[in-house]
Amino acid sequence: MNQDQLPLYERLLQHKQNRPISFHVPGHKNGILYEGIDSAFAQIAQLDVTELKGLDDLHAPEGVIAKAQRLLTDLYQSNQSYFLVNGTTVGNLAMILACCQAGDYVLVQRHCHQSILHGLQLAKLNPIFIASTVREDGEIQLMVDTVQRAFQQYPSIRACIFTYPDYYGQTFNLQAMTEMAHQNNALVLVDEAHGAHFCLGEPFPSSSLRLGADLVVHSAHKTLPAFTMGSYLHINSDHVPVKKVERYLKMLQSSSPSYLVMASLDLARHYVSHFSKEDVYYTQQKNQDFIKKLKQLSGIQVIVSDDPLKLMVRHTTFSGYELQTKFEQVGVYPELADPQQILLILPLLKTGMVYPYDQALQQLQSLSWTGGQAQNQPKQNILWQESIMITTLALSYEEMENLEEEWVEIDASVGRVASQMITPYPPGIPLIMLGEKITRTHVEQLKKLMKFGARFQGEMDALRNGKLAVFH
Repeated sequence: MNQDQLPLYERLLQHKQNRPISFHVPGHKNGILYEGIDSAFAQIAQLDVTELKGLDDLHAPEGVIAKAQRLLTDLYQSNQSYFLVNGTTVGNLAMILACCQAGDYVLVQRHCHQSILHGLQLAKLNPIFIASTVREDGEIQLMVDTVQRAFQQYPSIRACIFTYPDYYGQTFNLQAMTEMAHQNNALVLVDEAHGAHFCLGEPFPSSSLRLGADLVVHSAHKTLPAFTMGSYLHINSDHVPVKKVERYLKMLQSSSPSYLVMASLDLARHYVSHFSKEDVYYTQQKNQDFIKKLKQLSGIQVIVSDDPLKLMVRHTTFSGYELQTKFEQVGVYPELADPQQILLILPLLKTGMVYPYDQALQQLQSLSWTGGQAQNQPKQNILWQESIMITTLALSYEEMENLEEEWVEIDASVGRVASQMITPYPPGIPLIMLGEKITRTHVEQLKKLMKFGARFQGEMDALRNGKLAVFH
């Protein structure tokens, strides 16, 4: 197909140029109600419309949205691709609910996004969790033999749910694991939120679409120029129940999808489809120059991930949280921090684009790089240390539904079953899962994270008061 086309975005521009008068939703009336408050926002709002004639309908696409999704399908060479306006979260939920039935056993990576766990709960599945190993240098690896042992212990596994790459851009031998799953008649569902740009090929890792996954979800807004909440879902094999996927997408996504988000997905697809080898080289050169100068700051260490857009930045005397604070003091904002490091996500630049790398470096150079408490921080990323490689929940999701909870002292929670997820955010990967038996390792990790200033989703006040929720 001709990837020069921007069917949805161009149709929205045409609608705007016709100077329409709104007697429909949304209530800002083509931005008129923003005039006198913020003229720039009023301009943006002119493209924030609803399902008017000629603008198509995401839930029954026949016109410009259907064409935009066909272009997306062509770019990623999938069987069928879809726009998502409720983020990768809705894609993860839909693929789990469509491909699995209540009671099915599913293989799930331990360090998955919380939306995967919510999908398991909604579908009432029996998850088999597999942990990654953590090397001395902190690199996380999911091992093929762990997956093999899981299939030997649980031969009726219906699906494998992998997170590839992880939040830090690290990958693993997904192709071997996919082949193993298919040999055992299991589907492979991949949360590839951070890999929408992997379709560009080297120097980026191979996409799970090329590695044989059956269903893949991309957060286009992570590394492509799409608005927040803009994602893609790709069906990549004939073994996926297409109608069920579409039915769950209709059920789970907003019935009033944002045309701004959808237009940005059209633009993001166009952007990556026109990304040339010269653009890749230009991006590499600019990024490498930034990394070289960043390393010249006192005490700074830079680790480039498997995905060269991801940088893990450490300091000899500052913890990751302290380093994040230092960066933010001068207006440079990392993606996240953990006890050991911060994560920077670099841009995909087309040839000639100017990014404020030099300005960021000048602002960082103005800082004092002495002090800090890194001598007391963990030597490894404590989020991923798991002594048991294959685990299950202590209670089924059905059993949990009718149980009451109580709050206990953190130390007294060891041996009890967690009634709430404890999730450091970002990255949104649970430390303690709902229905999991709390171990001494969990408690030690939680205390370390709290000591170093980690933020959590959930009952922060209770955590600060030294309490955890467990089933009674």
